[in-house]
Amino acid sequence: MQTLRWSLGTLIVLGAVAIGHTEPTEAKVEIKVVKFAGLAQAVRERAGKVVVVDFWADFCIPCKKRFPHLVEMANKYKDQGLAVISVSVDADPHKKEVQDTALKFLQNRKATFLNLMLDEPPEYWSQRLGIKEIPCVFVFNRDGRWVRLGGEDVSSEDVEKLVVEWLKQK
Repeated sequence: MQTLRWSLGTLIVLGAVAIGHTEPTEAKVEIKVVKFAGLAQAVRERAGKVVVVDFWADFCIPCKKRFPHLVEMANKYKDQGLAVISVSVDADPHKKEVQDTALKFLQNRKATFLNLMLDEPPEYWSQRLGIKEIPCVFVFNRDGRWVRLGGEDVSSEDVEKLVVEWLKQK
């Protein structure tokens, strides 16, 4: 009996290989270093979708605590038109150890959406975006109208509520 099971298993695997069937591969988690213009371009490329842009850093405990909900939300609503972009604002983005730390965090959370690392000084991006502190999330509707939700007082539920409301708008 055991030989028969092994033989059937072998035939199934060989049959799958013969017809070109492969197991689905897990989406790759990557991080890309960009200037402010690259971030703006990434948002523009997602026009027509509801877009969540989450600003975080390795030193920001509240950011990292809320991140699993961001991943959950991205997976839950991606087929309804949600796009998620995470933006690390850690200093020295060109240092390999800084990139590696951010990438490891993202990989551990299975953050398969677009992950960027902003290559601008904090004074530049915080002033341009009106960000006083992180965590900070921008949510864009399908028409490009946006809301900035920032600070520790904003919950993941607040973000999701807005996302759900805007996903309903076609």
